[in-house]
Amino acid sequence: MRFSFLRRSISFVCLFSLLCADVAGDLRICALRVSFQIDEDESTSGNGQFLLSTEGIDCGGYTIDPTPHNKSYFESQLKAVDAYFSDVSYEKFGIDLENSTVFPSGEDDLYTLPNSMSYYNPYDEDDIQEKRITTLFSDAVNQAYEIDQINFSSYDLVVVFHAGIGQDFALPFLDPTPEDIPSTYVDNDMIMDNLGISSISVGGHDIEHGIILPETQNHLLFDIADNMFSTASEPCEYQYGLTGTFALMIGFAVGLPPLWNIGTGESGVGIFGLMDQGSNNGRGVIPAPPTAWTRIYAGWETPTPSTSGTTYNLASRRENQIVKVDINESEYFLIENCDNTIHDGISLDSMRYAMYEASGSTTYPPLIEVLQDSINHVKDESGVIVSVPNYDIGLPASGLLIWHIDEDVINSGLDDFSVNSNLSRLGVDLEEADGAQDIGYKSIHIFNDPSAGYFGDVWFKGNTQYELANPSMGGMKPEFGPFTYPSTKANNGSSTFISISNISKTDSSMFFTVSNSLVRDGFPIEDGEIIDMFPVGDKIMSLGRNDTILWIAHIDTLINKVFFHPRTLPNQNLFAIISEQENYTLIDIHEWPSIIVNDDDSPPPSTYFTRYEFYHSTDLITELFSKQSSYELGAPILQDSVFYLDYYEWHSHSKRVFTSSFNYGIDLGSFGITASEFGGTIAKWDEISFRSISGIDLDLDANVDVLALDSTGSLYAFNSELLLISGFPMEIKLQSPVLARDLFGDAHPEIVAKSEDFSTIYIFDYKGNVQYQITSNKNDELVALKPIDGKNSIITRHAIYHFGEETDSKGNEWAYEHGNWGRSRRVELDYSIESEGENNHIRSYCYPNPIRDNTGTIRVETIGAEKVEINLYDLAGYFIKTWTEELIHGGNQITEWVLDVTDVESGVYFAHVAVSGENGTETNIVKIAVIH
Repeated sequence: MRFSFLRRSISFVCLFSLLCADVAGDLRICALRVSFQIDEDESTSGNGQFLLSTEGIDCGGYTIDPTPHNKSYFESQLKAVDAYFSDVSYEKFGIDLENSTVFPSGEDDLYTLPNSMSYYNPYDEDDIQEKRITTLFSDAVNQAYEIDQINFSSYDLVVVFHAGIGQDFALPFLDPTPEDIPSTYVDNDMIMDNLGISSISVGGHDIEHGIILPETQNHLLFDIADNMFSTASEPCEYQYGLTGTFALMIGFAVGLPPLWNIGTGESGVGIFGLMDQGSNNGRGVIPAPPTAWTRIYAGWETPTPSTSGTTYNLASRRENQIVKVDINESEYFLIENCDNTIHDGISLDSMRYAMYEASGSTTYPPLIEVLQDSINHVKDESGVIVSVPNYDIGLPASGLLIWHIDEDVINSGLDDFSVNSNLSRLGVDLEEADGAQDIGYKSIHIFNDPSAGYFGDVWFKGNTQYELANPSMGGMKPEFGPFTYPSTKANNGSSTFISISNISKTDSSMFFTVSNSLVRDGFPIEDGEIIDMFPVGDKIMSLGRNDTILWIAHIDTLINKVFFHPRTLPNQNLFAIISEQENYTLIDIHEWPSIIVNDDDSPPPSTYFTRYEFYHSTDLITELFSKQSSYELGAPILQDSVFYLDYYEWHSHSKRVFTSSFNYGIDLGSFGITASEFGGTIAKWDEISFRSISGIDLDLDANVDVLALDSTGSLYAFNSELLLISGFPMEIKLQSPVLARDLFGDAHPEIVAKSEDFSTIYIFDYKGNVQYQITSNKNDELVALKPIDGKNSIITRHAIYHFGEETDSKGNEWAYEHGNWGRSRRVELDYSIESEGENNHIRSYCYPNPIRDNTGTIRVETIGAEKVEINLYDLAGYFIKTWTEELIHGGNQITEWVLDVTDVESGVYFAHVAVSGENGTETNIVKIAVIH
């Protein structure tokens, strides 16, 4: 059965000076009991008056919310919802029972509204329904004030309890009373839109919002029950308590966001949270606690940030027993332990099943009876269940609930209640352990509908539904990881490589391990920023930044940091030269301001403050032993020794790549790229504006190629003659810096950069193919590519990502934003070309082909070749033209010739390609089509 609220125009109102994200204190409620004009309408339940005795099916001692529905009964309803909120908020929020009042004061007295029930919710008249319901609230408030002159300023929330049942449930048959009143939170917008006033003013007090609730949700108490449940074998199973609906409406009133689609009714978190179908758990008597995210949002709990490589022991329903696993700056997982057992590992469902098997019956024993016979609940003198020992009892299973939280979606959906309106991108999403996204979707299962949530969604060892989705994990402890169903991917599809593994059996305390197969244990760090890491003896020292100081520590003991070197300004640039001496480590700190490039190319200030400081460190005891301060112009470069470039030199230097044979640059204007060698300078691609360049030997031919990022974020790769390398430019848009180094131990370099929106670290192979797509915090900048702990690694401001075993790059790396730690922007290759075979000719082709716009390009790719010759013929075999190129660089070469076919007839042509080298001559025929 689904809770199908018809009233969905809801907005946040923070009560009694509370912030919506800080729901605390005790709520003073003014409860008004209102009846309608007596009627005999078959479209509504009852006759418009409160029930003082049962008129339908008598369930005896198992009756939920029994009659008489007098003042004491509604005071019991306040007790029940107070017990619920006090429990789930750890006494931080509840109902102020002492200062809450049920009106009128007489036990059986009522306020009588001027209209019948059907008037306030006319069937099939959608255009006036909301106005009529708002009118009901207004009529109730005005009638109460007229009779009793209630001082509404003494209360935080007005709740109108009306005679009859709520139009809130989708029962498994046709509802014969469609004009019953839906439970509604009446907000200020409803009052303004439907009554034309900003608030309901009575007795000098303005009422801007309130709640409308029925006297009961139990259909069986009304005379209509005999017809409605005539075919039901156990009609008492269809009883529902008012506590869940009441708690849900109060949740709205204090600013807890709805977690279903309020436009379509599609569930978002199902039975696993109060602000969705969980309000109806335990037949409305045991509403589910709010989700872990909701409790944190309300200010009731604080999660524990996780650290990779750590095992956690999580107690069920204890304050602050929530583990947070960060994905990126807006996404994270929340893990909580829920326990639905009554005692000794027995739940309501397992007890019912045991009783079913023992009895030999064809039906299960009624939940309502088992619930009241088995749990240590409290009923007061009105017969209302006012508290239960554990509000997880109504959940379908015990175990871990793993929530995927997307704060970008949440923040964009708070104002219009669309936090969970998009099933493909939920703000609060339960990671369902069965590997299927069922919650909210239509189900083909008639008898076991999982669309509201079921036991298979909970994480615990022995979950058969998890094992069906992950057969290789049969009999093992479950794992939620990068290759499981579901997986730990971020919402943009990038991999997190997070694993939540070794999940234990259900218990009041459950164990699990948080790890990341790429991120080094102990990371990410939150109390500083990594600037770089350096080998010192058999240890790794980490140089970092925290506010206005630096810290340094052995990587294996990052918790024991040594803080030193107070910084002059928070935005100063820093780098250190680490060198081992006989008895200590020398740390040479260089600090200088950022050089701002003005848009108008105006010169910078004439001087920059630069500071040098020398430290020595012995077993993490670091002290300053000499100091020098000076004024200098420009920025430091560490090459043979430290020297400074002035502003103009640095401006050019930061846009160049230096090698032993070539220099590449994007510093000669706003567009184009240059390649310089002893024979001169060539300039190409002058239609493209590039913003950064890096150097790397992509094809291992001992010649440095250039990676150039243009102003749109497209990455190009050029050889030494500035010919575009195959596979480039990439379609994926990137940001600087673009780094490159062998990470996987196959000698070929990988290309590493962050996505245009900084949310993803991309790793490409040397051909431009995506190898890894790793989710990342937007502010977690790339720092370096280098071996750490014997692993090829990516270092970011807050983390270390490990890949293959440490390899010697032989100089083939662009490991930092400016090439190396010393910012020299220089690539020195320590190897020569080694022919991989006897073939000099790799491939040759024409693009585009066919040629339609008068110009095409013949491209020949070679390795170790000395000469390329092309002869062009038409279809009849007549010679047209010859091209010849002497290759002097060796290694992998790309040679291109532009083919102008403006004066050539349409038809088919043949290019005879001959590639000569030490291994002889190889030939190829390229067919070229020309179409005018």
